[in-house]
Amino acid sequence: MALAAVGSDGTLKPRVSLRGKSHVDQYDPNGFYVKATNHHDHSAQRRVDMDPDVVAQVEKLIASGALVGTPIDGMGAFIRDAMYHNIERLRKIVTDPIHSARLQAVADDYRRLAHADSITRDVESKRQIVQGAREALDGAFSAKDERMVGELLDLYEPMVERLREPYDAQLDEILKAAESRRK
Repeated sequence: MALAAVGSDGTLKPRVSLRGKSHVDQYDPNGFYVKATNHHDHSAQRRVDMDPDVVAQVEKLIASGALVGTPIDGMGAFIRDAMYHNIERLRKIVTDPIHSARLQAVADDYRRLAHADSITRDVESKRQIVQGAREALDGAFSAKDERMVGELLDLYEPMVERLREPYDAQLDEILKAAESRRK
């Protein structure tokens, strides 16, 4: 895909979106869409983490002078242009029912993975509570610090009701054992 129209003299003739016109109104696949504001001079700033290798490639391309004659004069313009073109590409995919179904399946998979990750983090935090109680109480008993034992029991006891199985039973067992050791 060409970045711009090539004039009869061989120079690039960049097609830039007109101020006040949306890419949706008159999209040109060979045009450049680098505006940072809409027709009301409004903009929305976003921070995006990017693969450093991709960033280096784009910076190298811009610094090489290969884009002279185009309105892409920096990373911001490059990203804005890429976003506009990607909107059109994705819009075509989404209107195709087969591609749309595939996109939905992939999106569902990502949601499932995110949910699985959330469950994993939740289980790990519950394990840490149980392990933390065990270690803290063992440390307090080893130090023969009765006050600390009492404070830890008071701290962990309400957690038993908030934890789910099997972590509530595990924490309850640790606390009961600590109470028995106290006597």
